[in-house]
Amino acid sequence: MKKYFLLLILVPLFLTGCSTDDVYQALDDTVQEQENNKFTLLEDRGYADEYGVAYYIEGTVRNDTSITYSYVQVQFNVYDEAGNIIGSCLDNINNLEGNGTWKFKAICTGNANSVSSYSLTGFSSW
Repeated sequence: MKKYFLLLILVPLFLTGCSTDDVYQALDDTVQEQENNKFTLLEDRGYADEYGVAYYIEGTVRNDTSITYSYVQVQFNVYDEAGNIIGSCLDNINNLEGNGTWKFKAICTGNANSVSSYSLTGFSSW
């Protein structure tokens, strides 16, 4: 089934004259969309620690499938007031059960005092 799925994506892209970079981007987008459909971000909140050294995003993720995943990761980007990406955040867990929930705490790179907002960039799993 997966081979046919790839052919359905690759053949039309090559026929339209897309470059291999376009094909890889289309595949990356498709894989990320499939990952995002497996999980739901139920709640989240971002905050700097009391010293302003680290920025964290805490929340809850739900596995929307009946499959137990050996590994799940949640990723975010953090932005300054001008909307520039100034860092990223992630957390991961092993053995997230089917239809289970996970309370995560993602630590972010970048200057905690400069964070104005954040956005979910996606999930990874296997």
